[in-house]
Amino acid sequence: MERPRAEYLFQKWVQQQCTAAEKAELLALLETDETGIQQLLDEYIEKREEKPLLSDEAAEGILTAVFQAEDQGDKVVPMPVAARKTGRWLWWSAAVMIPAAVVGWLLWNKPAAEPEKTTAQTQVQPGSDKAVLVLESGEEIALEGGKEQKGDVPEGQGFVIMEQGVLKYRNIPAAVPDGMHTLRTPRGGKFQLLLPDGTHVWLNAASTLRFPTAFTGRERRVELNGEAYFDVAANAGSAFYVKADSMQVNVLGTGFNVMAYPEEGPAKTTLVQGSLQVKQGHSAVVLKPGQQAEPKADGKLQVKDADLEVALAWKEDKFRFRDADIKTIMRQVARWYNIQVSYEGDVRGRRLSGMVMRSSGIKDMLDVLEEAGNVHFLLEDDKVTVLEGKNR
Repeated sequence: MERPRAEYLFQKWVQQQCTAAEKAELLALLETDETGIQQLLDEYIEKREEKPLLSDEAAEGILTAVFQAEDQGDKVVPMPVAARKTGRWLWWSAAVMIPAAVVGWLLWNKPAAEPEKTTAQTQVQPGSDKAVLVLESGEEIALEGGKEQKGDVPEGQGFVIMEQGVLKYRNIPAAVPDGMHTLRTPRGGKFQLLLPDGTHVWLNAASTLRFPTAFTGRERRVELNGEAYFDVAANAGSAFYVKADSMQVNVLGTGFNVMAYPEEGPAKTTLVQGSLQVKQGHSAVVLKPGQQAEPKADGKLQVKDADLEVALAWKEDKFRFRDADIKTIMRQVARWYNIQVSYEGDVRGRRLSGMVMRSSGIKDMLDVLEEAGNVHFLLEDDKVTVLEGKNR
């Protein structure tokens, strides 16, 4: 273990000054060195020896919770009475269960914190599974995913159901007339949809997909604004078409991503598997797996190798950046957390790399970005100001 670095991080944690990235680094360092754990804990406990830590009942309850949380087959050894009576039960737990106990210790025996204030960082939440379904009649139905539920969604149209958080169109009666439905996700929302032909669609935040309630004939056409991943059901007799901005994607059966947010410039199509043709104006290209098509300034399509981890990160509930400029990053952040972003100073040259889970709170997200690049953030209500430099 890098002793100086671990001591520095440990002291910052004790003083409640650790960022999310520093806390993760501290835990990683501690998990690699049993001796280092013992030294850090011993030194800190010695300094606090004159102060009672916890009652026997509270101590045993927390220790039990630590073992249950780990639950990885570690042998539970009864705590010696002497350890309880000397108030050094945490030291004992670290000795018998390393590194699990130190993680539990960090989580459970934190220094007392100030009462949490109701601030912007507690009000701004990450996105979730939510959308609005717009019927042919114009009626709008609010949808919420992530729940174990099953039942008719539009009144009187039993072929549309919500099942395990996915909107599904199936078993369509022949008597039901064809119509157009629209699924719309807000900023801070995402949703999954199973189209009438069995095509699975993942819709990202601030996106709209317009589609027929039944596919007939030799074509299956949908229209996209925003971003979506398509796992197209194979049907050699009926080609699948996605219209996004001025670009059209022709598919026979494949998995691909289309990103067509107006604020992001020309639409980008990324092929994961299978094959597809991308058209724009008089230009047409055929993509191979791992390639991406994007219109150039002259209107022709450019094909290049895609960074699949970056292009598909959102589908896996991640933010992943690789040498991305700060404004591109913050547009993604703004759509997911439903926040407004402004800039002060010259941040044009700030380029960052890294990965953050989209389930992270807005404060943790911004902390990680600060660690990755020379930028600083001010968060107030639902507004984030990006400042040049860390120390403002």
